[in-house]
Amino acid sequence: MCYQLYFNNYCQFKKEVVITYILKTIILIILFLYSNFTAKSALSNRELVDSLLSEVTEAGKDTNAVKLYNTLSFSYHIFDTDSGLSYGNISLRLAEDLDWKKGIAGARNSLAANYITKSMTSEATMNYLKALSIYEDIEDKRGILKSYGNMSMLYSIIKRYDIAIDYYHKSISMAKELNSDRDLARNYGNLSSVYKLIKNIDSSKYYIKKSIEMNEKLDKKDYLVINYLNLGAISIDDSSYTDAYKYTMKSLSLAKDMNNKRIIATCYANFGNIYKMSYYYPHKFIPRPDFLLSNPKLNLLKSIEFLEKARAAFSEMNDRKSLMEVCDYLFEVRLLNNNFHEAAQIRQKYYDLQDSVLNEETKKQIALLDAKSELDQKDQQLRMYDLEIEAMSSQLVIIGVAFVAIAIIAIIFYRLNNQKQKINKKLREQSIIISDQVATKDKFFSIIAHDLKNPIASMAQSIELINNEFDRFDVSELKEFLDVLENSSKNASALLEDLLTWSRSQRGMIEAYKEVYNAKDTAARAISQLEPQASLKKIDIINNIENDQKVYLDANLTITILRNLISNAIKFSQIGSIIEVSFRKSNNGFSSYQVRDYGMGMDTKTLDSMFRIESAQSGVGTAGERGTGLGLIVCKEFADKQNGNIFVTSKLGEGSIFTFEIPDDSGNK
Repeated sequence: MCYQLYFNNYCQFKKEVVITYILKTIILIILFLYSNFTAKSALSNRELVDSLLSEVTEAGKDTNAVKLYNTLSFSYHIFDTDSGLSYGNISLRLAEDLDWKKGIAGARNSLAANYITKSMTSEATMNYLKALSIYEDIEDKRGILKSYGNMSMLYSIIKRYDIAIDYYHKSISMAKELNSDRDLARNYGNLSSVYKLIKNIDSSKYYIKKSIEMNEKLDKKDYLVINYLNLGAISIDDSSYTDAYKYTMKSLSLAKDMNNKRIIATCYANFGNIYKMSYYYPHKFIPRPDFLLSNPKLNLLKSIEFLEKARAAFSEMNDRKSLMEVCDYLFEVRLLNNNFHEAAQIRQKYYDLQDSVLNEETKKQIALLDAKSELDQKDQQLRMYDLEIEAMSSQLVIIGVAFVAIAIIAIIFYRLNNQKQKINKKLREQSIIISDQVATKDKFFSIIAHDLKNPIASMAQSIELINNEFDRFDVSELKEFLDVLENSSKNASALLEDLLTWSRSQRGMIEAYKEVYNAKDTAARAISQLEPQASLKKIDIINNIENDQKVYLDANLTITILRNLISNAIKFSQIGSIIEVSFRKSNNGFSSYQVRDYGMGMDTKTLDSMFRIESAQSGVGTAGERGTGLGLIVCKEFADKQNGNIFVTSKLGEGSIFTFEIPDDSGNK
């Protein structure tokens, strides 16, 4: 009874924890394999080292020798980091003596690889950053690409995933610039693994599929086998078990063709996990896939079968850590199947492996302490030599200090003069910009003054004529004059309202306050304000936006933009026409509103001058309506305040499509 109670509690805990632990381990292994695929295995590295050592004795002191020591250092990093660091320092000193920047950067990278193996991440970071700085100085784009990849891998290992992701995106951009499909495929795969670790499943799937697409194009089966294994693990984490089985099966097929025993064993472990999940979560397997058996107990037996295969494979490789994880997993499934005796044996095997691993780690720690003691002794000797050198060099100190002081003074004067020149240059550039802005605004205000003068002059002339000849006019003629006065006053009022809004924006009195809104409701508020204007021309404004669409924006600024765009569409649409308002979300993280009319359209010259303040003017509408073009300038200003954009496509005689695009950055709220 006690054993059964332990079993129930254990399973309840395990089914929430074990899958996460093992899958995270699998992803870290995959990430490491991807980042270091050029070093196929410790065995192949040893063979390479044996070949290189025979060349070292004949090496001179040129760039070829730097490359040789550098390759030797990197080859040692998997199984003998002390030798790797030794050869890396030889490579570094020789490259510095030759003043060969590229060789210095290569040595820094090799040293960093050895420091990572020794878990000395601070030293690794310093060397990788120095290598990157050198590559940037000499504008070696291939070296920069390699450094971005190294930094990404390092920050993934120390779990600074945000920085790792940033470096992976830099690496991807550089790979695209260099047209390197191979580097693109590798970085897509690594980026997917990092997103998997931070539980961003959608991004993880997106980038692993991009990696698969590139590797299939390149026919890189050695990478595809890891791609499919990774995608299977991601699908497990996403509870997409049918997909997980399919992709893991693809990985297993490739691994068998390549005789990659480690990936074969990992695939077996994944299959065992998938069959086990069918016992815990049968509703996730509806409809039942072909690989799943109808009897839950038979699926547990399939899970045991695959886990036993994984255990045998890891035992053959003497991979005790992976074997521990499989034993821990197999123990759970044996309990679920009521194989209590076998479960107890598996548990004992787990404890034996745990003791063995701990003993090995202890031996490594003792060896490290011995090595540290030896290094301390050597450091003591070096300190003694340093004291002797310091005593011999004391007479040179005064000369050195004087030389440094003179150099510092010269540098200060040089920098002050250089800074003064930069400031003067910047002032000249700003002066030119300000002059251009003043000239542009002067031209703009001259256009506004001209457009404002016409309606006011029209009103003045109409009022003067009515006043002087009032007794001669009948009611219908007076009504015509009043219509003219009404239209002129509306035009002047609209112009002044647009001018005031633009002025407030220019003076920084209008700020964007973005929140999440219903996209259709926001458009409807703008449409409702313009329905009376549209009805005068019998124009239907159609809101095509779906009810459940959400968008992150400033409602007041957006309604002003939409109102101006729709009003513009009404102005240039024929009587009885339609105007369509739509909304969509794109894959690049932007949302956009579109206002489409089937009216007059625009020619290329008009399109080129659109949204420019110095060209702010408006044509005559289909019913003789007039405007200033200032409304579109306001639209551009308000789009910029929301980090958005506004653009137009049009064809003369067929209509126009205005698009307001805004970033969907609600996650940064």
